[in-house]
Amino acid sequence: MQHSGAYVFRPSNNTPVDTHVVKVEKAEFAGFTEFRLTLNIHWAKLVVRRARRQEGDEEDGEEVEVDWHVGPIDGEKQKQQQQQQQQQ
Repeated sequence: MQHSGAYVFRPSNNTPVDTHVVKVEKAEFAGFTEFRLTLNIHWAKLVVRRARRQEGDEEDGEEVEVDWHVGPIDGEKQKQQQQQQQQQ
């Protein structure tokens, strides 16, 4: 039984994607600082938040939250790959 494929990632090859950060934006908010990293690939970005704990919190120090945003990956390329797989 084939599921919807919403969470299936099957790369067509094992060639790594060369990525690097091209821009970093910093934003200050009440209680945390956010860094938005723009990569050289259009389908992924990274957001890092550093939260400062307030006085009276159970623990002292800082917390770091990392959010990877991925997608959509080139839809036209996906269609071509699906067509190739169906022909096999």
